[in-house]
Amino acid sequence: MSRVTISLDDVLISPQLFVRPSRSPDYQAERDALMALGQTAADAPQTILQKLVETARQLCHADTAGISLLEKHAGVEVFRWVALTGVFDNRLNTTIPRDASPSGLTIDRNSTQLMYIPERVFPVIKMEPPVIEALLVPFHIDHNPVGTIWVVAHDEHRKFDREDERIVRILGQFASAAWQLWIARTHAEISTLAERQRKLKVLAANEALRIELVEHKRAEDRLQQSTHDLETRVEERTRDLQHSLNEGTRLQEQLRQLQKMEGITTLAGGIVHDFNNLLHVIQGYAQAIIQGLSQPQELIRHAQIIQKSAEQGAVLVKHLLLVARKPEVNFEPTEINPLLRWTAKLLSDLFPKTIIVDLDLDPELRATVTADPNQINQALLNLCINAKDAMPNGGRLLLQSQTVSAAALSEHFFRPMSDKYVVISVSDTGSGMDAEIKKRIFEPFFTTKDDGKGTGLGLSMVQSIVRNHEGFVDVVSEPGRGSAFHIYLPIRMETETRPSWHEAQ
Repeated sequence: MSRVTISLDDVLISPQLFVRPSRSPDYQAERDALMALGQTAADAPQTILQKLVETARQLCHADTAGISLLEKHAGVEVFRWVALTGVFDNRLNTTIPRDASPSGLTIDRNSTQLMYIPERVFPVIKMEPPVIEALLVPFHIDHNPVGTIWVVAHDEHRKFDREDERIVRILGQFASAAWQLWIARTHAEISTLAERQRKLKVLAANEALRIELVEHKRAEDRLQQSTHDLETRVEERTRDLQHSLNEGTRLQEQLRQLQKMEGITTLAGGIVHDFNNLLHVIQGYAQAIIQGLSQPQELIRHAQIIQKSAEQGAVLVKHLLLVARKPEVNFEPTEINPLLRWTAKLLSDLFPKTIIVDLDLDPELRATVTADPNQINQALLNLCINAKDAMPNGGRLLLQSQTVSAAALSEHFFRPMSDKYVVISVSDTGSGMDAEIKKRIFEPFFTTKDDGKGTGLGLSMVQSIVRNHEGFVDVVSEPGRGSAFHIYLPIRMETETRPSWHEAQ
């Protein structure tokens, strides 16, 4: 036995609206119903849609009536039964996919649809009792169909006609107006609520501001009293403070000398070792002379070796005295490259042979800086000693020079004082520093060295010297990847004449 296929044309019977006999209009009942709807819209607009479907069911003598609104749930279009009366009133707010609902067809065609047993094509509405006839009319907002109002007959004897369609169409127009009114009222209530909340926030802010002003006034009173007390104490201690300042200046100079002596101690360790070797050479050859030599030529050669060793010892002592002498601030035109060459020579003589001292100097760098060479040398010495301590097993110490424009510096430093700067870099291949240590390295008395091996003043002094020269100092370092200190000194003038400091050396 073959299955009978039911098509949409078998379900749609809209043309019968024009051939069925229509019942006579009951204008009095219709007018009374519309007046009741108007009163509901004024008194209880939130119930207007439910009142509409009850009116449709009453005027059309239907078994069930409802309103379906087109909505989007999770991006999918569905129809929601927002108002119901009659047999299916327990299914209020049920949703049906648009493509599976008779309302979808009505919206697509944007015209009245009369259907006979629609569950044959739309199985989702298969219910008990079954829908025998369904009359659906679209209603619009701004000429766009947004839903349907419909009436249903569950009995074969109830047939809808053109009068029923006229009534439902009128109610659809009323539904459109009522729905827009309800939406407008909802938006107005939301706006009113938002305005009320805004006013409450303003009131709360005003109250908080009032409290803050009161607290501010109390704080000002306390501050004035504290200021008065402080001024009194300051007046009482002025003489003591002046004495302390004088004492502090003396102590600061002592600390500076202490830090310098720390560097001297490091240098002296190497000097003593080399000096001791020279003394052994001198003693050995002197002993040979005392014991007597058979040939005059050997005597002369031994004496020459003793003389040369003594001269080397004098050079070492000169280096030590040059570093140890008390600095006198003396700013003068200074070339950087010769100063770095002298520092590299000094370090090569004194540092362990496991540390390679290299130079990378800009050959075009002829600009001079206004500086105190002794102080710059002291700053370099402190940086180089720190670099040596970071390479206990040996490594590479690199001294570099170059020029940089103020435009490039302005990205990292505030308001450069010159158009160009000389950059002195001291780089090592040592242990490096992590971010936390790098933040504190310029703090006075901060040190990562063992007790007795450092005062923590070296880098603080470096920063102080560079600032006194209106320069900047920066550091780049990572654990296990060494450190690079960059000193930026402003270029004041350019000259081909070597400064007096280099002539004095």
